[in-house]
Amino acid sequence: MTNASQDHPIQNGSDDAVLDEKLRGVLLQVAGDSQLRPEEDVEALLRQRLRDTRIEIPEASIPGLAKRIPGLTQRGGGDLSPGAH
Repeated sequence: MTNASQDHPIQNGSDDAVLDEKLRGVLLQVAGDSQLRPEEDVEALLRQRLRDTRIEIPEASIPGLAKRIPGLTQRGGGDLSPGAH
């Protein structure tokens, strides 16, 4: 028996799943924010929520994610992958 500890997920992609879930939550929050404050820029709201939750994604991904936000509450989801445009 060893004293080794498991410091990371066993399966490859586990970290990605957690990030995807967090990102989905942030996008749903921004969708709600944008309904309450339609005069505010969705990309700015998204950047703020990402900062607040300390989620780091490439700046180039922001516009593509922001385009998905208006339909999230209507459709209930969609492909939220940061690299998808």
